[in-house]
Amino acid sequence: MVIHMTREQLYTRGGILDELMDKGFSAAGLVDEQGRLIRYSEPTLRDLGLTQAQCVGRPISQLDPDTHLERVALSGVPEAERLVLMHGKYHIINELPIYDGETRIGAMGMLLSLDTNKLKRALSKMAEGDGHAPALYDSLARASGSYTFNDYIGEHPAVKELLDQCRQAASTHYPVLITGETGTGKEILAGAIHSAAFPSGHAPYVKLNCTAIPDNLLESELFGHEKGAFTGAVTAKKGKFELAGGGSILLDEIGEMDMKMQSKLLRVLEEKEFERLGGTRMLVMDTRVIASTNADLPSLCQAGRFRSDLYYRLSTIEIRVPPLRERLSDIPRLVDHFLQREGLPVRFSAGALDALMDYSWPGNVRQLRNIILRLGINGGGQTIGADKINMLRHVLFLQDLPHVKEHMAKHAALLRPKFELVLRMFEEQLREPGVAQWTNPRGGYFITCQVPEGCAKKVVQLCAEAGVILTDAGATHPYKKDPQDSAIRIAPSYPPIGELEEAMKVFCLCVRLAAVEKLLGC
Repeated sequence: MVIHMTREQLYTRGGILDELMDKGFSAAGLVDEQGRLIRYSEPTLRDLGLTQAQCVGRPISQLDPDTHLERVALSGVPEAERLVLMHGKYHIINELPIYDGETRIGAMGMLLSLDTNKLKRALSKMAEGDGHAPALYDSLARASGSYTFNDYIGEHPAVKELLDQCRQAASTHYPVLITGETGTGKEILAGAIHSAAFPSGHAPYVKLNCTAIPDNLLESELFGHEKGAFTGAVTAKKGKFELAGGGSILLDEIGEMDMKMQSKLLRVLEEKEFERLGGTRMLVMDTRVIASTNADLPSLCQAGRFRSDLYYRLSTIEIRVPPLRERLSDIPRLVDHFLQREGLPVRFSAGALDALMDYSWPGNVRQLRNIILRLGINGGGQTIGADKINMLRHVLFLQDLPHVKEHMAKHAALLRPKFELVLRMFEEQLREPGVAQWTNPRGGYFITCQVPEGCAKKVVQLCAEAGVILTDAGATHPYKKDPQDSAIRIAPSYPPIGELEEAMKVFCLCVRLAAVEKLLGC
């Protein structure tokens, strides 16, 4: 995540950027590429008890030792969405590098209250009043928790059709149902619909994940409650519908809502009114409803797990989000987007991009993003080639095959008792100092036992004489090429556990004998 603006915009006083800093954030600061302060917002200066003249040009680390803004300016690596508690209220800190084209020119720090309506109003005013504002608006909108249609990346015809549908939906007040697989970007589209429907930025946008709230609390979360409505209701509380009045509410994972709540939600949608739990006064429902789900609601209706009348009401406008496998040609653009947004210093070769497009992506864009971040963070500024992608893709493919994870879990359950036996015997018989050390693996097939230097081959020989054979692969790691002659790999997966126990008694004895012989100089 980075901010794009010109150097002229960065240093211009009295324009839209100053208005944004002074009116949109609880606190804000701008620094140059060396981390020196260009300016603080007026609220920040009031909190510090300083003037602009006292601060400008000084390293920001001298003014605020807790900020990461100097580090972001010097490295170009964003630090987004840090949650902090200040004055009894939670805030989000975003510290983002600023680029003029390809040149890093500074960084901006923004302290956001979790109530972002004030920021949205400032962003909207900025977007309407300046010819350069739209790009800056889009760069900063994500930092406020809002989305625009520019945040949904893609040029595939299916994406263009999808965004046209969303824009049409935003122009109405009917309920919208967004369906699609997990990781396809349903929440981005819901936020963009709200932003387009209320361009002034004054309307609230409230989100509720229907799976995150226990069924017995969901009614109170949606509709609110009066004091004394139930045990623990020590004060009155507004519900999500009330908080979203005049704006939009997103009911995420609507397919998981229990049948009782479905009935109550249907009544509210039909009658356009509700009352708080324990209340007697009817409240008008003037909220745009956006619902999203990765479930097949028609199938749930047929199975009796979702009310068909609620489905028809919610799906007045139904928008299906295509999975990534239906728009693979967008992958190169998505890769560039994630690399640029996260400031990752790597590039993907043409072959690597082809390899990325030769995969079904069951986790969709979210899975792609995670892979890009993994490769980018560990890439060390290199070019990612097709070989690395193919290796990773095969691993992902195997994990996605039906029953593979189940098989791996069963296999691990069979092996674990054998590994635990070996480790227990090591602990019981080799715990004296200077005899041996060993690993405690969480995966794989080997336990590495480190014996005194120069003793590994001797241990293998003693074991063979006693009738316990260690294979070439595990005799002395790696493959008899251990220069210290001290590492032995134990692979306890094959022998039955009874035989394994007897073999480990012999092995431990041989380790002790070899250690004693070395100590005595034999």
